[in-house]
Amino acid sequence: MIFQNSKDSLGSCYSSAGEEHVGKITISGDIQFGLNFDYKSNCFSVVIKQCRGLATADVKKQRSDPYGYNSLSSLTYRGDLDLSLKFVSPEHISGRKRNTEDKGELQIIVKEARNLTAIRSNGYSDPFCKWSLFATRQERRIKTKDYSHQTIVYENVSWEELQERSLELTVWDHDRLTSNDFLGGVRLNLNKGKGKCQGQTVTWMDSNEEECLVWQAMLDRPNCWIEGTLMLRNNMNERKQ
Repeated sequence: MIFQNSKDSLGSCYSSAGEEHVGKITISGDIQFGLNFDYKSNCFSVVIKQCRGLATADVKKQRSDPYGYNSLSSLTYRGDLDLSLKFVSPEHISGRKRNTEDKGELQIIVKEARNLTAIRSNGYSDPFCKWSLFATRQERRIKTKDYSHQTIVYENVSWEELQERSLELTVWDHDRLTSNDFLGGVRLNLNKGKGKCQGQTVTWMDSNEEECLVWQAMLDRPNCWIEGTLMLRNNMNERKQ
């Protein structure tokens, strides 16, 4: 693959790189490279074959000493999370004694975490899931092997409250000897990254479009299971206030 005359794209990509000559030299030239992704090893490779017609950095000596730089942090694929969600209205609650002040239930089933990053040298992981419903920040965990046999239930939560709350699901690799390793996560709410809850700025209302659509579908169809597959986030860094 050859990109020719990439003056604008390269200039914008490195305009804030901080190098001595950035912005002082007119960018020119072509780069010839190849891309390959091995699904079995989850390895992405970039091979640079040659650069041609590059600008001269040292005008006096009429020479350059080029090197490459790349950044893939925003493109890292962590895997997918298959889940089901349901809001149960008070009159449809079953399986437990209901009182007159009961507001409803949020039920979650984590079905499967697929294509997870292999943490261990043998190419496998021992994943489990943590979950939190903000703003209550209740946190529990279940092992992956129990995903299809256990329903997560938040009791006494209303439909109106769920419009202002955020569900966070994170997947971790269990390590008995050292700390657990983060594998990915999702955060579901209606805020579409605006960071607001009851008019106040918060750090955990930052769902992307796909996460928001699943949460909205659950609220639009109470007492029905909503199925969803969401791409895991690279990290769960919270929004800066």
